[in-house]
Amino acid sequence: MEILSPAQKEIFSKTGKKYIILGEVHGSRQNILLAEEILKLLKGRKVAVCMEWELSAEENEILKEYLLGERTDLPAFSFFYNEGSGRFSTEHRNFLDRVRDLNREAKNPIAVFGYDHAKEIWNDGESLNAAAIRNIVADFDTIIICCGNLHARNKEFTDEGEQYVPLGSYFNESESIHVRCTYESGSFLNYTESFGIHDALDFKAESEIDDEFFDLKISIAKSDPVHQFI
Repeated sequence: MEILSPAQKEIFSKTGKKYIILGEVHGSRQNILLAEEILKLLKGRKVAVCMEWELSAEENEILKEYLLGERTDLPAFSFFYNEGSGRFSTEHRNFLDRVRDLNREAKNPIAVFGYDHAKEIWNDGESLNAAAIRNIVADFDTIIICCGNLHARNKEFTDEGEQYVPLGSYFNESESIHVRCTYESGSFLNYTESFGIHDALDFKAESEIDDEFFDLKISIAKSDPVHQFI
């Protein structure tokens, strides 16, 4: 079942923006399906997908070789066995194989990169991630950035007296579109509060106050939880 409406498909197929920043709640299979839908609409362009994965430069190079068919195996990087955050899952691993298959016939192969730098100070990590993305993807027409919804916000915000400068705020309006995924029902594999399955209602109230930080909201009727990669 497709996620995007006809009007939303037109937005993505005609966008001249270099960066499409997708704000998600981690741990939903529909996040991956949405990224794939957008990829299909960008067919013919040089596209990179940047995932919130903690991969080293060496690991990203191995991933690149695998997706281009230059190596037959993809090692199970340590980050793949994360703590159930939903950022990587069995479904994400299958997505990589689908990209590899698409690249067999593609004039412009799809690239996938992990960009996340875990830092004790949140703002430091956001700045490093923005710089890493710009450095990695200079040669691409369009970049899809998949990240948590707080990271995807288009400007600074304050929470409990603390000032936060999110990843999304480093990409200005002229070059980017900031998208917020909302979920009407279903569940997630996500350790936001504790390890395990969380109901969509756990995140519903948060999405209703996010309007000022996003250009577009995409409503997902039902979220299916991903499966932890083992």
